[in-house]
Amino acid sequence: MKRFAEPYLNMEANEEGFCSLWADRIRIYKDIHLFINKKMPSDYFYNRLNLCNAEISSERLKKAEHRYFMNNINCYVYVHEKNADSQRMLIRAGFRWIDTMDVLTLAREPDLDSKNKTPTDMSIIKVKHADVSNWVSTFCDSFEILEMQAEIKQRIERSFDKMILLISYACSGNSAPQVGGCCALFINRGIIGLYCLGTIPKFRGRGLARKLVANGFQYTSNYDLDYLFLQTFESQDLSAFYSKFGFKLAYKKRVFEKKYHNGFIV
Repeated sequence: MKRFAEPYLNMEANEEGFCSLWADRIRIYKDIHLFINKKMPSDYFYNRLNLCNAEISSERLKKAEHRYFMNNINCYVYVHEKNADSQRMLIRAGFRWIDTMDVLTLAREPDLDSKNKTPTDMSIIKVKHADVSNWVSTFCDSFEILEMQAEIKQRIERSFDKMILLISYACSGNSAPQVGGCCALFINRGIIGLYCLGTIPKFRGRGLARKLVANGFQYTSNYDLDYLFLQTFESQDLSAFYSKFGFKLAYKKRVFEKKYHNGFIV
């Protein structure tokens, strides 16, 4: 791919800006960046080389690989699904295709009508700095990464003013409100990205994610933006779920991996 439409470039720039809050961003050549988080080595959202709007030579690819392998991290590379040349180069270099990321956009207020299994009252709160720990524990519980709370809390506190953090509370009947889910909004390049959308397991199926998306979409009007976008890996099988809210597929990215373990390429 030699030419890229502006919405595509803006979504890619938004994502890179968000990832730079969670990982160390390293420029290796012109507009080519890689992201490394040594504390989250198996997470290929935050550890990746992004080639979605750039080409790379085999020599520079090897240098990028070396950066990851020095830190005992597998090398993950993202490319647009229609960029056949880069995909062939990666395969020749020993990479394998492991996942696909769907990039979805929402240009209208999502439909909130849903048949929830359990009647649930919900409220969405914008997180204050003093409540960061609550958001972090909710996020880690939702994604089952409780061991990463310290690292994520440190990153969030460092970049708190650059994001909008939302948390949902739910209650059934006369029970006291309990934290049910969370998400993060990141505004950059004139668009808003919705990230970290998660629901604590016991509250799934009650419409909390839908309500968080709807609340996040309200910020498009607040900031005079055209649409909201999010990403989901096909391995998580959630694209159909988001389509029920009104999300439309914008494009796909393929994730390639080269494994490295104890000094050896696997």
